[in-house]
Amino acid sequence: RRCGGGGAGCAARRATARLVAHKTIHRYVTRRGQGGRQSSADGAKHISSAGSSLRRHHEAELAREARELLFAWAPLLRRCTVILTHAPGPANAAVLHASPAPLDKADRRVRRIPFAPRRPTLDEAKRVVERLAC
Repeated sequence: RRCGGGGAGCAARRATARLVAHKTIHRYVTRRGQGGRQSSADGAKHISSAGSSLRRHHEAELAREARELLFAWAPLLRRCTVILTHAPGPANAAVLHASPAPLDKADRRVRRIPFAPRRPTLDEAKRVVERLAC
């Protein structure tokens, strides 16, 4: 059994070659053309535009939905032999490992994807699993 996931955006669970569960979550969290999350821009100065408020709200929603999904999939994840994650930076890592944690950092099955995946989609999750051949 294998599990592949791209950060907080896409998670897929596979048993042999058959897809068992899939959910893709997309939110407007980056400043178009600027890169980075809204919270990163907030650290430099206080921004209070409608767009920044929307991005801040979407960041919180994305984190909440991702944690809820991981907790809901706990029975499926317990049966996995490998769980792949891509959560660069402290804000993303907190989604996976903050208390109460949906994934245990000490769990040897939880592994970082050793390269940056593309946009979190089902096809990308499949590509990552195939590329790592785990």
